[in-house]
Amino acid sequence: MNRVLRSDDRATRHRLRRNGVIPVPPVDAPEDGSTDGRTSEPFSPAVDDETIRRERGIARALRATAWWRKKRANGLCHYCSGRFKPADLTMDHLVPLVRGGRSVRANLVPCCKRCNNDKKSRLMLEWCPTDPPPPAGKSPAPS
Repeated sequence: MNRVLRSDDRATRHRLRRNGVIPVPPVDAPEDGSTDGRTSEPFSPAVDDETIRRERGIARALRATAWWRKKRANGLCHYCSGRFKPADLTMDHLVPLVRGGRSVRANLVPCCKRCNNDKKSRLMLEWCPTDPPPPAGKSPAPS
């Protein structure tokens, strides 16, 4: 079943593709015989271990920059909007490395450890936080 995209989803996807975060999938003839070029399967490119290792190194280097310190300074989780100490926020790839994402500024966001662990290698279209954010200044209780 094809998912109907809202206009802001399309705009976000276009911006991420333009910035090199999401690779543009090849257009293949759909197996179901439709002519619109869409299939119900999500696009997930094959990414080798060396590419993932290189991108993780780039992300590690970006964590030491003033840009990253400024990005997480407000203490807000990108996903649940919970307030945390900046040191408690982790770096997350909007498009995960194993899904073809890259370690570029447009693809990196600060998030709490709970959201980062829950999201794993999914896209935001496939995952959204289910629990409300914890009260300001408190970390969520371990589950």
